[in-house]
Amino acid sequence: MDQLIEIKKNARKEAVPIMKDSGIDFLCDYIKTHNVKRILEIGTAVGYSAIRFAQLDEEISVSTIENDIERYHQAVKNIAGCQLMDRITLYLGDALTVDLKDEFDLIFIDAAKAQYTKFFEHFKGNLAEGGAIIADNLSFHGMVEDLSLTHNYSTKKLIKKIKKFIDFLKLNEEFDTEFLEIGDGISVSKKNTRPKKDIFQILQDLSISYEIQEHQPIFCEEDAAKVQINLQGTEVKNLFVKDKHNKMALVSLPLHKKADLKQIAQILNSKRLSFCNPAELEDYLHITPGSVTPFCIMYDRLARIEFILDEELCNDKILIHPMRNTATVSIMFSDLLKFVENYKHSYKIVRLSSKL
Repeated sequence: MDQLIEIKKNARKEAVPIMKDSGIDFLCDYIKTHNVKRILEIGTAVGYSAIRFAQLDEEISVSTIENDIERYHQAVKNIAGCQLMDRITLYLGDALTVDLKDEFDLIFIDAAKAQYTKFFEHFKGNLAEGGAIIADNLSFHGMVEDLSLTHNYSTKKLIKKIKKFIDFLKLNEEFDTEFLEIGDGISVSKKNTRPKKDIFQILQDLSISYEIQEHQPIFCEEDAAKVQINLQGTEVKNLFVKDKHNKMALVSLPLHKKADLKQIAQILNSKRLSFCNPAELEDYLHITPGSVTPFCIMYDRLARIEFILDEELCNDKILIHPMRNTATVSIMFSDLLKFVENYKHSYKIVRLSSKL
């Protein structure tokens, strides 16, 4: 134990980043309560945390990766001094080039913050069933919550990348993530084992009635004119637009109206709008061109998209795609609002003019 205290003391003296006491204590408790035996650590530093983990139980093995050669050699020295080389395996190099075949009960990310998303994606396949991926420093000394705490350009760029990683976790449907205000900010991500519900199951769960008609794929208004829809309701078209600052909006209006982008821009307090590209449709709405629907708003969990509805659609049934362009469903407009409110998403109902 005296050796570990000395390692910690020297690390802080040499400004080597190691976890805050509350953060490492949380991790050690997690390892014990979840019976973790196999650990992968991205970012060895001088071996302090790997040693803490291995000392919890003689059955625990740790694989740890460090890119800095000086820290790597110091970690080897520290781990050997604690007589743990038989249970801690060290790798020197860029973690993204390390190809491991083993499974781990816990993957701990505490390396280059700008690479967190890549680390997560690279090693998620190594996660054992029931395991967790834990990341540290998501608060980054409070700067993620308050960027005014730094005036350094490089630090601000780093903070933005940490925020992107947090967004990545929040939007990741493959994993459920819990964010904890412990240490310097910790995330705990576990694989989502719940079966993904399709749109019809969601409507059923919300007691929303609908009628459906299957048909040939509809990619544009010209295709829509060739398909006879035998359902009651106003046919709806949906536009996904953005301004130069990437302020985005999903706009739903009757099919017969020609959208006035200048008016929509005024509603958004923007000057000029353009249509989002297919990659943005996939990233933000999880949909492909031709299948855009008001139902897509359920994927905007970070509320980055303004949802605008034409008041002409109110008090009537509407015809929209059920997340694919090979079918149309008829539902009440009020039920669409019920659907949107279920996802706690805001919306605006406005009178949209038709461009001449």
